[in-house]
Amino acid sequence: MGKGIDKKQITSKEILNKIISSKKEDWEKFRCEGYSEVPPGYEEIAYYKPDRSISLAWWFLVEKDFKQDWAKKFPGKTASSYYLGVFYNKNLVHKDIYVEVDDYRAMLPLPVIIDNELFVTEDQYNLIRKFNEIYAYASESSFDQYFIWANFKIIPQTKNFNKMPPS
Repeated sequence: MGKGIDKKQITSKEILNKIISSKKEDWEKFRCEGYSEVPPGYEEIAYYKPDRSISLAWWFLVEKDFKQDWAKKFPGKTASSYYLGVFYNKNLVHKDIYVEVDDYRAMLPLPVIIDNELFVTEDQYNLIRKFNEIYAYASESSFDQYFIWANFKIIPQTKNFNKMPPS
């Protein structure tokens, strides 16, 4: 009897770690116009060159006029929220919401509001920070400055607030 193919299972955490540890030049970006590989609802996609089974897709609109107070305290008052999808072999394995703030000068993770404090997980922080770099929206240091201005706090990864609805 022949041997079966031994396929190693990869976890969504391993995929996120590959993305977070990547470099900007590891990614190839495409607009959706005329490109059939973009998942429905998303406007752009980027493939991870070292492993094209990993991709990011973005600009899937969640809320055009995002109204949470923290997003309106930047000089530019326009803010919108979108999904960032992480795909493996064209299957969605992770999804986060990011918010474009300051008239679209930076993207920040959507925080959970607890007792008037703003929290994001370490994975949210790292993924959206890397996404800013890949998309060339802001450098990592610029992202960090916006993160500080927003007064966000990183919560321990053992807590998963991604399933909680935004306040």
